[in-house]
Amino acid sequence: MEHTLRELQNCELDIVKEILKICERHNLTIVMIGGTFLGAVRHKGFIPWDDDVDLGFSRKDYDKFLEVAPKELPQGYVLRHFMTDPTMPYYPAQVVDPSFEILDVSAEVPKTRSAWVDLFPLDGTPNGKLGAFVHKYRLLYLRMMLKFSQFSQVVAVNLKNRPLHERILVALGKHLRVEKYMDTHKRMLLVDKSLKKFPYEKSSHVINFMGAYKYRELVPKAIYDDLAEYDFEDLKLLAPRDYDYYLRQLYGDYMTPPPVEEQNKHGTVT
Repeated sequence: MEHTLRELQNCELDIVKEILKICERHNLTIVMIGGTFLGAVRHKGFIPWDDDVDLGFSRKDYDKFLEVAPKELPQGYVLRHFMTDPTMPYYPAQVVDPSFEILDVSAEVPKTRSAWVDLFPLDGTPNGKLGAFVHKYRLLYLRMMLKFSQFSQVVAVNLKNRPLHERILVALGKHLRVEKYMDTHKRMLLVDKSLKKFPYEKSSHVINFMGAYKYRELVPKAIYDDLAEYDFEDLKLLAPRDYDYYLRQLYGDYMTPPPVEEQNKHGTVT
């Protein structure tokens, strides 16, 4: 389990290369999102302290990847998804390398994790204002209840600078301990059903709702219709051409790195 962060990043780069091969064979469009996109713009690769890779697909391409990847990933790599892996604690799928392990101490219960690449579906949202409002708060409620159902396993209780409402919810989770009364798989299915309700292709705005930034990742679909190649380490990866719009919405002043105490959000120990 004793690895350097750079060794972890190199392992994840190898995973990305295999994901790209599958996407190319099946004509699937995969894009950088979140911190991986930020790293490409600000560092031409990984953010120096980042320990994972974030990639996104339209829901249609995401579902196709989930279908073909188990048969096409090279030996040693594993696709994890909650529908096929009852031990998977996260809604987004992951491709992992079980031979490379790290310790994650972000939640109440420390856990060993394999080197991973996160795969997120990009989903449509209602085009009307009222429908969009109702959908937003239904999703936020469903996500909150999902997190309560697995509180000790996945909630990053030590994450710095949470907004007040999140600090209150974390305190409630610690105090109430409702997870023992809740079925996480059923909660996952409710989230899944709601996210798929509005087709990506017919929506004016799309979202990576299960990412770290929730509704800050709601953008016009046109952002993902106009892609460009960016350098990411020794790869060329696609992401929205309008990087400033996307990154400013997620991070504000995205060219200024955060303070040291906020850099290791996963609490990983390499």
